[in-house]
Amino acid sequence: MERLFKRRTEYRFIISPLTLVEIESAFAIKMRMNKLDQAGREAAQDRLRADVRELRILVSPQFENIHFEFARTCVAMHGPQAGIRSLDALQLSMAIHLSNSGLLHFLVAADRALCRVAETYHLAAIDPQSPEAF
Repeated sequence: MERLFKRRTEYRFIISPLTLVEIESAFAIKMRMNKLDQAGREAAQDRLRADVRELRILVSPQFENIHFEFARTCVAMHGPQAGIRSLDALQLSMAIHLSNSGLLHFLVAADRALCRVAETYHLAAIDPQSPEAF
């Protein structure tokens, strides 16, 4: 993600409130795997807070019932074949909402299933783990 931020300076990055939870989960996983210590976690949290405070990263509006309904339908339709999971479908619902509002031009997700499903809804998707992302 850091490389994407540096290469795509002309874009604003928008995350959902759920992403904030997922980021904390990622930090916890890295700590359990001894890939991140407490000082590193705190530094990363401080950096994220600064990015949000200084509007380098924007936080989307809260989820509404319509987002949960879309996510449920999306998992029912795409889960069996594409493998999209519940929280990814919820993220996708917000991304589509923001895209339809003209606020989002592409989705960034390190999840191939989510990227494939996003494209079925005509939302461009970038997998930051993919060499083509840069």
